[in-house]
Amino acid sequence: MPDPCPTATVTASTLATTVYTLGDASLTTTIPLFTVSPSFCIDAYDIQVTNASPAALLGQVTTSNSARTFTVAYSIDASIVGTAKIKVSPKKDGVVIAGAEVEYDLQVIDPCATATITHTSLATTVYTLGDPLLTTTIP
Repeated sequence: MPDPCPTATVTASTLATTVYTLGDASLTTTIPLFTVSPSFCIDAYDIQVTNASPAALLGQVTTSNSARTFTVAYSIDASIVGTAKIKVSPKKDGVVIAGAEVEYDLQVIDPCATATITHTSLATTVYTLGDPLLTTTIP
């Protein structure tokens, strides 16, 4: 009986860009299952982090092929701000299914880069030498 998998139809699921904000708790994203017909033609997924810019971002991301997840570890290090690709390759019997690989986007942002600082104007305070102690409260 011929192997039906060489002609299998494999469709990757969509996944919105994953955004991790520095200072947030670690973030785990599950990669949705691919659609395949016949259904038994995918038995595993290989997940890799590629095209990380800056390279320091690579050290913050771990992957789990069996759980189909990638996790960005907690960080406040602005040196990892940037982007990466999460490459997912479906496999059958340890062999990547040609043409079925897909890349999802990962973005790490620094909330301080867009932070706004506001201040309250204070009324003019006049102190004359010799007057008793003057205390001013700054809101």
